[in-house]
Amino acid sequence: MRFLNRKPLSIVQSQRDWRSWESTNIARNLAVLEQQIIEPMLARTFGNHLLQISMAGAQPLFQSSRVANKTIVHFEYPVRGLGHALVSEPDYLAVANERIDTLILHHVLEFSANPHQVLREAQRVMASGGQLFVIGFNPWSLWSLRKYFSFSSIAPWRGNYLTSARVSDWLRLLDFQIQNRQFGLFHFPVNNERLISSCHGLERIGQKYNCFLGGFYVMVARKQVAGLTPLRSEKIKRRIIPFPVTEPTTRSLKPSD
Repeated sequence: MRFLNRKPLSIVQSQRDWRSWESTNIARNLAVLEQQIIEPMLARTFGNHLLQISMAGAQPLFQSSRVANKTIVHFEYPVRGLGHALVSEPDYLAVANERIDTLILHHVLEFSANPHQVLREAQRVMASGGQLFVIGFNPWSLWSLRKYFSFSSIAPWRGNYLTSARVSDWLRLLDFQIQNRQFGLFHFPVNNERLISSCHGLERIGQKYNCFLGGFYVMVARKQVAGLTPLRSEKIKRRIIPFPVTEPTTRSLKPSD
């Protein structure tokens, strides 16, 4: 069937679609469950620089982190939200080598044309011993089943969902050590608030036993001290920005109207 083999849109268009979708009950429920899992993990992070790359744009996931400087990557102008912002492509980040202590990839891999390159960039910009948080949709889940029977052509229902095992293998090749993996969202994704509320018990059981059939996973990996430095193509030209970031690439933003 043709709708099972849809090619992903550009990551910029996917982020626009995600922002229009995130006001739905399904999206709000997903955001709450993801925050519940990642918040205690991020509370244990430390260092000078945290970088978040997210399909949700300016929505921060790092409120509990004690890292001093937090920056959100945006894929295009105009930039909205609070705090520091960096406009860059996730597969070729405008960040100097080994500057980031904590990096969050929020549903970026499944909507990227080259997810392995995104991980290589993460490895390049992260300091030795830094922690990488990968949040992705699980292809072995009711959420994925909803995707395959959806005729919608927008994010999050259009993307290449990657298993946590596959992402783990890629990270090990880049000298990351997998430290934790948690699953969440065990019910069928629906917009009905009453049905969502009735599934809280199922959610508690699924998270208690960390069932691998959850709709999403949160993976934590630490960059090893003796890491790899991937070879760069000379054709790629970009401005490398050492942290702390400065204008015009990054800037402190005022709340949008």
